[in-house]
Amino acid sequence: MRGRNGLRSKLRCAIWSPPLALTLLCVTEAQAAQKHARDRSFFQYGVALVAEFVATTGRLCPGGAACIFGSGGGIAARGGWRASNQWYFGGVYEVSKHDAHTLYRLATFQQLRGEARYYIWTTRSTQPVFTLGGGLAGLGNELGIDAWGPIGSCAVGFESEVSNNVGLGLAVAYRAAMFNSFTDSAGTRRYGGPVQMIGIELSIDLLDRSGGAW
Repeated sequence: MRGRNGLRSKLRCAIWSPPLALTLLCVTEAQAAQKHARDRSFFQYGVALVAEFVATTGRLCPGGAACIFGSGGGIAARGGWRASNQWYFGGVYEVSKHDAHTLYRLATFQQLRGEARYYIWTTRSTQPVFTLGGGLAGLGNELGIDAWGPIGSCAVGFESEVSNNVGLGLAVAYRAAMFNSFTDSAGTRRYGGPVQMIGIELSIDLLDRSGGAW
């Protein structure tokens, strides 16, 4: 009986071991390929539609005077280096048109920010994204600058890769800027101070894995 049981065990090993070994080999190769793709570096660039909702204007809009800086929307262009599938470092230029209550013919708000993103790696095509940024911002008429100062931004959202080289993203951001004092075209003194905004971004990015990866 013991001899027969030993023979049966050997037969089971002979039958089941090759498929099991093949399965383990496939899993190991898939994990290695996934890790290699995650660790590769490449360039990433794209554009975004943005909406900027002004939450507080501080002394920029004194009581009794028309507010020169209302909510608006515009476009942003960004580009940078994806150090891996988890870290991104780059810059963004954003310009948006805002409501100025006829004090400006075309009120424009410009931002030039550096950005760092952290992607939470998942096995799916959609990844949560956290962003920190900072730079300079300016407010004026028709791309001119009357008030300017530093701006900081933090955002949370997600990015979904619709193909190997294209990603769609949606993010909600909090921004805070500090403007200097100035006198507007109507002769009203606008005093400097903090301004707070909530931004919404809908973006499309190109992931240059072919030419910029190493």
